[in-house]
Amino acid sequence: MSILRNKKMMVLMVLVLSLSLVLTACGGAKKAEEPKKEEPKAAEKIKVALIAPLTGNIATFGQSTKNAVQLLVDELNAKGGIDGKQIEVVYEDEKNDPVEGTNAVQKVITQDKVIGIIGSVASKVSLAMAPIAQSEGVPMISPTSTNDKLTNAGDYISRACFKDSFQGYVMAKFAGENLGAKKAAVLFDVGND
Repeated sequence: MSILRNKKMMVLMVLVLSLSLVLTACGGAKKAEEPKKEEPKAAEKIKVALIAPLTGNIATFGQSTKNAVQLLVDELNAKGGIDGKQIEVVYEDEKNDPVEGTNAVQKVITQDKVIGIIGSVASKVSLAMAPIAQSEGVPMISPTSTNDKLTNAGDYISRACFKDSFQGYVMAKFAGENLGAKKAAVLFDVGND
């Protein structure tokens, strides 16, 4: 019985000692405050926009693009950003609607003060956005807009994919030379630029 009593006493003493150390640490002399970690100032960030159909009939393309952009931004920021500046992305949903796209591009340029725009993924929206970005001198790059007219908006407008006329030529050449096709049919939506 005395061994059991001694063990209980020992446990109790350890608990009391631990508790007193915790309480002493919480009160008494003030510890030197650690310097606060400040967030980078707005000027120390690189602010860009992604304007894409995050909702609507082609939201899957917008969401995929958003995920890819966020993955890259997270990786770059984890490595210190670009030239020591963190990247911030402003996301705008244009719902695959040219009017929504023009509203979004005006907002990110005038209110959010972005230095560049990624978007949109659909030609009909990118074609509506491009003249605004061009007139404001804000670079815009579309990851997937293939309409030949897109880059005619000016030297601030780019694409990261092939244009329709080149894709059509390559497909026709492949069909003729590799598949031996002599005829082709094209199905298209007259309402889609």
